[in-house]
Amino acid sequence: MSYSLRLVKQFKNEYDQTLIEALKSKKDRFPGYQELIDKWENLRVQEKNLPQDLKALLEVANHISVANVLLDEPRARCELMEYDVPLPQGTEHIDFHLHYKDFMIYCDVRTIQPEPKNSWEAYKAFMQKEYLPEPIEETPEEEEKRRIMYRPRALMVDYTVEFEKKIALLENTPNLLFVLTFCGDGHDWDSRLLADFAEYYLTGVHNTDDPYAKIGAEYLESKKIVFKKSINYFGYHERQKNNIEYKWYDPNIRRKKRK
Repeated sequence: MSYSLRLVKQFKNEYDQTLIEALKSKKDRFPGYQELIDKWENLRVQEKNLPQDLKALLEVANHISVANVLLDEPRARCELMEYDVPLPQGTEHIDFHLHYKDFMIYCDVRTIQPEPKNSWEAYKAFMQKEYLPEPIEETPEEEEKRRIMYRPRALMVDYTVEFEKKIALLENTPNLLFVLTFCGDGHDWDSRLLADFAEYYLTGVHNTDDPYAKIGAEYLESKKIVFKKSINYFGYHERQKNNIEYKWYDPNIRRKKRK
Protein backbone atom coordinates (compact mmCIF):
# COMPACT_ATOMS: atom_id res chain seq x y z
CA MET A 1 0.00 0.00 0.00
CA SER A 2 1.30 3.39 -0.99
CA TYR A 3 1.05 5.36 2.24
CA SER A 4 3.49 7.92 3.60
CA LEU A 5 3.96 8.82 7.25
CA ARG A 6 2.53 12.28 6.51
CA LEU A 7 -0.67 10.79 5.05
CA VAL A 8 -1.03 8.37 7.95
CA LYS A 9 -0.75 11.18 10.51
CA GLN A 10 -3.25 13.24 8.54
CA PHE A 11 -5.63 10.28 8.45
CA LYS A 12 -5.29 9.76 12.21
CA ASN A 13 -5.94 13.44 12.96
CA GLU A 14 -9.05 13.50 10.79
CA TYR A 15 -10.26 10.27 12.39
CA ASP A 16 -9.89 11.88 15.82
CA GLN A 17 -12.09 14.78 14.77
CA THR A 18 -14.83 12.70 13.17
CA LEU A 19 -15.30 9.04 14.06
CA ILE A 20 -13.76 9.24 17.53
CA GLU A 21 -16.04 12.13 18.43
CA ALA A 22 -19.00 10.26 16.94
CA LEU A 23 -18.20 7.24 19.09
CA LYS A 24 -17.97 9.34 22.24
CA SER A 25 -21.46 10.67 21.56
CA LYS A 26 -22.81 7.11 21.86
CA LYS A 27 -21.19 6.29 25.19
CA ASP A 28 -24.55 5.87 26.92
CA ARG A 29 -25.08 2.68 24.88
CA PHE A 30 -21.38 1.79 24.69
CA PRO A 31 -19.97 2.01 28.21
CA GLY A 32 -16.72 0.34 27.15
CA TYR A 33 -16.01 2.96 24.50
CA GLN A 34 -12.96 4.30 26.33
CA GLU A 35 -11.14 0.97 26.03
CA LEU A 36 -11.44 1.14 22.25
CA ILE A 37 -10.45 4.80 22.15
CA ASP A 38 -7.44 4.10 24.39
CA LYS A 39 -6.33 1.39 21.99
CA TRP A 40 -6.53 3.95 19.18
CA GLU A 41 -4.73 6.71 21.07
CA ASN A 42 -1.93 4.37 22.19
CA LEU A 43 -1.04 3.50 18.60
CA ARG A 44 2.36 4.76 17.50
CA VAL A 45 3.21 4.98 13.82
CA GLN A 46 6.90 5.26 12.92
CA GLU A 47 8.62 5.52 9.56
CA LYS A 48 10.88 2.52 10.17
CA ASN A 49 7.91 0.28 11.06
CA LEU A 50 5.35 1.89 8.77
CA PRO A 51 3.89 -1.29 7.15
CA GLN A 52 3.38 -3.07 10.48
CA ASP A 53 2.22 0.04 12.33
CA LEU A 54 -0.19 0.93 9.54
CA LYS A 55 -1.71 -2.53 9.60
CA ALA A 56 -2.39 -2.23 13.33
CA LEU A 57 -3.81 1.26 12.88
CA LEU A 58 -6.23 0.20 10.15
CA GLU A 59 -7.47 -2.73 12.22
CA VAL A 60 -8.36 -0.47 15.15
CA ALA A 61 -9.77 2.19 12.82
CA ASN A 62 -12.13 -0.40 11.37
CA HIS A 63 -13.22 -1.53 14.84
CA ILE A 64 -14.16 2.08 15.57
CA SER A 65 -15.96 2.46 12.25
CA VAL A 66 -17.91 -0.79 12.66
CA ALA A 67 -18.85 0.18 16.24
CA ASN A 68 -20.31 3.44 14.95
CA VAL A 69 -22.15 1.66 12.13
CA LEU A 70 -23.70 -0.93 14.44
CA LEU A 71 -24.82 1.69 16.95
CA ASP A 72 -26.29 3.82 14.14
CA GLU A 73 -28.11 0.94 12.43
CA PRO A 74 -31.73 2.13 12.00
CA ARG A 75 -33.26 -1.27 11.19
CA ALA A 76 -32.50 -2.67 14.64
CA ARG A 77 -31.53 -0.38 17.50
CA CYS A 78 -28.67 -1.69 19.61
CA GLU A 79 -29.54 -0.98 23.24
CA LEU A 80 -26.15 -1.93 24.66
CA MET A 81 -22.75 -2.74 23.15
CA GLU A 82 -19.85 -4.41 24.97
CA TYR A 83 -16.31 -4.46 23.63
CA ASP A 84 -13.52 -7.02 23.83
CA VAL A 85 -15.69 -9.50 25.70
CA PRO A 86 -13.76 -12.27 27.53
CA LEU A 87 -14.85 -15.85 26.92
CA PRO A 88 -14.93 -18.75 29.37
CA GLN A 89 -12.02 -21.17 29.70
CA GLY A 90 -9.11 -19.05 28.62
CA THR A 91 -7.83 -15.80 27.20
CA GLU A 92 -10.02 -15.64 24.08
CA HIS A 93 -12.14 -12.54 23.44
CA ILE A 94 -14.89 -11.56 21.00
CA ASP A 95 -14.82 -8.00 19.74
CA PHE A 96 -18.44 -6.97 20.24
CA HIS A 97 -21.45 -8.23 22.20
CA LEU A 98 -24.59 -6.40 21.09
CA HIS A 99 -27.86 -6.41 23.01
CA TYR A 100 -31.13 -5.75 21.18
CA LYS A 101 -34.71 -5.86 22.39
CA ASP A 102 -35.40 -9.43 21.24
CA PHE A 103 -31.97 -10.92 20.49
CA MET A 104 -28.23 -10.64 21.02
CA ILE A 105 -25.25 -10.75 18.65
CA TYR A 106 -21.63 -11.70 19.13
CA CYS A 107 -19.57 -10.09 16.40
CA ASP A 108 -15.90 -10.42 15.54
CA VAL A 109 -14.35 -7.88 13.16
CA ARG A 110 -11.39 -8.78 10.97
CA THR A 111 -9.55 -6.53 8.55
CA ILE A 112 -8.15 -8.36 5.55
CA GLN A 113 -4.98 -6.70 4.33
CA PRO A 114 -3.51 -9.17 1.86
CA GLU A 115 0.10 -10.18 2.16
CA PRO A 116 1.92 -12.54 -0.23
CA LYS A 117 2.49 -15.37 2.23
CA ASN A 118 1.65 -18.28 -0.04
CA SER A 119 4.01 -20.28 -2.22
CA TRP A 120 3.99 -18.42 -5.50
CA GLU A 121 5.40 -21.32 -7.50
CA ALA A 122 2.67 -23.68 -6.27
CA TYR A 123 -0.08 -21.15 -6.85
CA LYS A 124 1.23 -20.22 -10.28
CA ALA A 125 1.29 -23.87 -11.31
CA PHE A 126 -2.30 -24.33 -10.13
CA MET A 127 -3.56 -21.22 -11.88
CA GLN A 128 -1.81 -22.11 -15.11
CA LYS A 129 -3.27 -25.62 -15.10
CA GLU A 130 -6.83 -24.68 -14.10
CA TYR A 131 -7.47 -21.27 -15.60
CA LEU A 132 -4.66 -20.01 -17.78
CA PRO A 133 -3.58 -22.25 -20.65
CA GLU A 134 -1.08 -19.65 -21.82
CA PRO A 135 2.17 -19.19 -19.86
CA ILE A 136 2.12 -16.68 -17.02
CA GLU A 137 4.48 -13.77 -17.48
CA GLU A 138 6.74 -13.74 -14.46
CA THR A 139 6.96 -10.02 -13.85
CA PRO A 140 7.08 -8.81 -10.26
CA GLU A 141 3.86 -6.87 -10.81
CA GLU A 142 1.95 -9.90 -12.13
CA GLU A 143 3.35 -12.11 -9.40
CA GLU A 144 2.26 -9.71 -6.69
CA LYS A 145 -1.17 -9.25 -8.27
CA ARG A 146 -1.92 -12.97 -8.31
CA ARG A 147 -0.69 -13.48 -4.78
CA ILE A 148 -3.00 -10.74 -3.56
CA MET A 149 -5.89 -12.24 -5.52
CA TYR A 150 -5.39 -15.58 -3.75
CA ARG A 151 -4.62 -14.55 -0.19
CA PRO A 152 -7.90 -12.90 0.97
CA ARG A 153 -9.99 -16.03 0.43
CA ALA A 154 -7.59 -18.10 2.50
CA LEU A 155 -7.71 -15.50 5.27
CA MET A 156 -11.51 -15.65 5.27
CA VAL A 157 -11.27 -19.38 5.90
CA ASP A 158 -8.68 -18.97 8.65
CA TYR A 159 -10.62 -16.24 10.47
CA THR A 160 -13.84 -18.25 10.15
CA VAL A 161 -12.22 -21.26 11.81
CA GLU A 162 -10.87 -18.98 14.54
CA PHE A 163 -14.34 -17.53 15.21
CA GLU A 164 -15.97 -20.96 15.24
CA LYS A 165 -13.54 -22.03 17.97
CA LYS A 166 -14.58 -19.03 20.04
CA ILE A 167 -18.27 -19.78 19.50
CA ALA A 168 -17.70 -23.32 20.76
CA LEU A 169 -16.74 -21.85 24.14
CA LEU A 170 -20.14 -20.19 24.51
CA GLU A 171 -23.46 -21.69 25.50
CA ASN A 172 -25.78 -21.50 22.51
CA THR A 173 -28.94 -19.87 23.82
CA PRO A 174 -32.12 -18.88 21.96
CA ASN A 175 -32.10 -15.56 20.11
CA LEU A 176 -28.30 -15.48 20.02
CA LEU A 177 -26.62 -14.79 16.66
CA PHE A 178 -23.00 -14.92 15.55
CA VAL A 179 -21.69 -12.51 12.92
CA LEU A 180 -18.21 -12.35 11.43
CA THR A 181 -17.56 -9.00 9.77
CA PHE A 182 -14.75 -8.57 7.27
CA CYS A 183 -13.33 -5.14 6.46
CA GLY A 184 -11.75 -4.29 3.12
CA ASP A 185 -11.02 -1.31 0.92
CA GLY A 186 -12.82 -2.50 -2.23
CA HIS A 187 -9.52 -2.56 -4.14
CA ASP A 188 -7.26 -5.31 -2.79
CA TRP A 189 -10.40 -7.45 -2.65
CA ASP A 190 -14.09 -6.62 -2.91
CA SER A 191 -17.48 -7.76 -1.71
CA ARG A 192 -17.93 -10.40 -4.41
CA LEU A 193 -15.09 -12.45 -2.97
CA LEU A 194 -16.72 -12.51 0.45
CA ALA A 195 -20.20 -13.09 -1.00
CA ASP A 196 -18.97 -16.20 -2.79
CA PHE A 197 -17.33 -17.48 0.38
CA ALA A 198 -20.43 -16.73 2.48
CA GLU A 199 -22.61 -18.57 -0.02
CA TYR A 200 -20.48 -21.69 0.23
CA TYR A 201 -20.24 -21.55 4.02
CA LEU A 202 -23.96 -21.00 4.60
CA THR A 203 -25.34 -23.35 1.93
CA GLY A 204 -22.53 -25.84 1.26
CA VAL A 205 -22.75 -25.05 -2.46
CA HIS A 206 -20.46 -22.77 -4.47
CA ASN A 207 -21.82 -20.09 -6.76
CA THR A 208 -21.48 -21.43 -10.28
CA ASP A 209 -19.15 -18.58 -11.29
CA ASP A 210 -17.04 -18.60 -8.13
CA PRO A 211 -13.45 -18.46 -9.49
CA TYR A 212 -12.04 -19.86 -6.25
CA ALA A 213 -14.36 -22.85 -5.86
CA LYS A 214 -11.76 -25.44 -6.75
CA ILE A 215 -8.77 -23.87 -5.05
CA GLY A 216 -10.98 -23.23 -2.01
CA ALA A 217 -11.86 -26.89 -1.77
CA GLU A 218 -8.20 -27.84 -2.07
CA TYR A 219 -7.26 -25.35 0.65
CA LEU A 220 -9.85 -26.83 3.03
CA GLU A 221 -8.66 -30.33 2.28
CA SER A 222 -4.99 -29.45 2.75
CA LYS A 223 -5.75 -27.86 6.12
CA LYS A 224 -8.21 -30.63 7.09
CA ILE A 225 -10.87 -28.02 7.77
CA VAL A 226 -14.53 -28.94 8.22
CA PHE A 227 -16.71 -25.97 9.04
CA LYS A 228 -19.03 -26.28 12.04
CA LYS A 229 -21.53 -23.88 10.42
CA SER A 230 -22.04 -22.04 13.71
CA ILE A 231 -21.79 -18.56 12.17
CA ASN A 232 -25.12 -17.07 11.14
CA TYR A 233 -24.05 -14.13 8.98
CA PHE A 234 -21.02 -12.57 7.34
CA GLY A 235 -20.84 -8.79 7.34
CA TYR A 236 -18.95 -6.64 4.86
CA HIS A 237 -17.53 -3.22 5.75
CA GLU A 238 -15.82 -1.23 3.02
CA ARG A 239 -13.74 1.89 3.54
CA GLN A 240 -11.57 2.96 0.64
CA LYS A 241 -7.92 3.82 1.08
CA ASN A 242 -7.28 7.20 2.75
CA ASN A 243 -11.03 7.75 3.29
CA ILE A 244 -12.33 8.50 6.76
CA GLU A 245 -15.96 7.52 6.26
CA TYR A 246 -16.89 3.99 5.31
CA LYS A 247 -18.38 3.53 1.83
CA TRP A 248 -20.94 0.88 2.68
CA TYR A 249 -21.82 -1.83 5.14
CA ASP A 250 -23.82 -5.01 4.58
CA PRO A 251 -24.61 -7.08 7.69
CA ASN A 252 -25.47 -10.15 5.61
CA ILE A 253 -23.41 -10.21 2.43
CA ARG A 254 -24.71 -12.61 -0.22
CA ARG A 255 -24.69 -12.74 -4.00
CA LYS A 256 -27.95 -11.71 -5.69
CA LYS A 257 -29.38 -14.61 -7.63
CA ARG A 258 -29.56 -14.13 -11.37
CA LYS A 259 -33.01 -14.35 -12.90
